Amino acid sequence: MNSRQTDGKRLLSHLFSREHAVLGQYMEKLKQLVYQNRTMSAEAVEQFRETIALLTEKLKDHHALEEELLFAALTESLGYATPPVIMMTDEHRRLVSQLTELREKTACCQCAGRGPTRLREETTTLYRLLHDHFDKEEMLLFPMAEHVLSREKKEAIMAAAREKARGGRGT
Repeated sequence: MNSRQTDGKRLLSHLFSREHAVLGQYMEKLKQLVYQNRTMSAEAVEQFRETIALLTEKLKDHHALEEELLFAALTESLGYATPPVIMMTDEHRRLVSQLTELREKTACCQCAGRGPTRLREETTTLYRLLHDHFDKEEMLLFPMAEHVLSREKKEAIMAAAREKARGGRGT
């Protein structure tokens, strides 16, 4: 029996892309905080750190959802972990690590009252990496999943994602 199907419904793409949009809003806030003034006040530094903490938590939840549901289903259906799945999993680790490092840098150094040039550069780089990652998933991985996974498997992933959301995971 052929599990490949193209029923025209983009259930998974919609679910994960919607989460990408929410995560992107947190990155926008980080950029706004470092670009709004020539120097960063102590309050702006604290908001920056809080936003990174929130983004990191939400990104970890999102990555867990993708890895436990989508990536596992793709690997099971194909019988092996494809290069895109391996690459995305690796990028998940690197993104969280870079966010954590950026937050630690704002705790170790006294950013308040100083020009945030370095922080701007690192935030912009991270912003680009995150959006590039989302683009790769949305242009390659999600369409692959839509094509490869059966309608039943996609519906099961959607149901499991809804259940996780009700369990306090959130987006």
